[in-house]
Amino acid sequence: MSALKLKNSGMQVLGLYIMMHENYTDSLQKAKQAADQAEIDFDTVDKRDEFKEIVINQFVNEYLKGRTPNPCVICNSNIKIATLCDEADKRGYDFVATGHYARIDKDPKIGRYTVFCAEDGKKDQSYMLWQLNQKQLSKLITPLSNEYKNILKNDAKKVFSAAEYDESQEICFIPSNDYVSFINNYLSAEQLPPPGNFIDSDGKIIGRHKGIHNYTIGQRHGLGIVLGERAFITKIDTKMNDITVGVTGDEFTDTFKADNLNFMVEDIPEYVTVKTRYHSKKYPVKVEFIENYVKVTSEIPLRAITPGQSAVFYKDNMVLFGGLIG
Repeated sequence: MSALKLKNSGMQVLGLYIMMHENYTDSLQKAKQAADQAEIDFDTVDKRDEFKEIVINQFVNEYLKGRTPNPCVICNSNIKIATLCDEADKRGYDFVATGHYARIDKDPKIGRYTVFCAEDGKKDQSYMLWQLNQKQLSKLITPLSNEYKNILKNDAKKVFSAAEYDESQEICFIPSNDYVSFINNYLSAEQLPPPGNFIDSDGKIIGRHKGIHNYTIGQRHGLGIVLGERAFITKIDTKMNDITVGVTGDEFTDTFKADNLNFMVEDIPEYVTVKTRYHSKKYPVKVEFIENYVKVTSEIPLRAITPGQSAVFYKDNMVLFGGLIG
């Protein structure tokens, strides 16, 4: 629908399919069919090697470190948007466009591009774009920023066969959505973390875990231990190979740190809002910059702040900066 909107506005449009992993055959066929139905040119580019090196290997290594990665964020800045911009330059196209539900705009006062939330708050994807650099943002068009998904999909069904399919919710290179099995098959037995101990908040051993890559912060199902009340994973210690399990209330914190920061504006107010997961709400917080990281303090306890996930900071509907939770 992005391509069709641009074409109908008079732009010359090329549909580009990026091969990023081995599970691409079905989606490639749907993309080619959609290009035919929109009557636009179509081509492919193979980035499977780069995707494996930058996205999949990072995804697996983060779990081995007891962290929970968000591969879509890494892919957008390093593979998807980066490839589109490179190919646009090579082929003589002025801009690149995606179907992201977000708005890109330039502040004439400071001369910088930033990301704004989409009109459709339920489908807003501004969170996923915080790592994009200024060059990428300057070339990116998001035609669906003011659209509502339910209305758009009904319109799409009049043109595109693929609009009849349900939208995908899983990680693109793990169609089963079973990341543990993926990691177990991706690595040799020698590379996988060994079993270790579940401990309580006092350090007492309360059970055995199957390897830290099987678990994430906030997880409460599949632990295989019984405490007599609801239990959550609150900490993963890779050095000691221990996983701390807490009870209701222990999964909340009022402070965390984030590093690997990327700024879309230069002047950051002391009080902002933050999203710590794609589907989370925005929460008011105070930010304090210390060397190469930001310390975040919230008056409202935040649940399951998870190392490896993205923290994206906003002023109203504008993305200010983002980072990786440490």
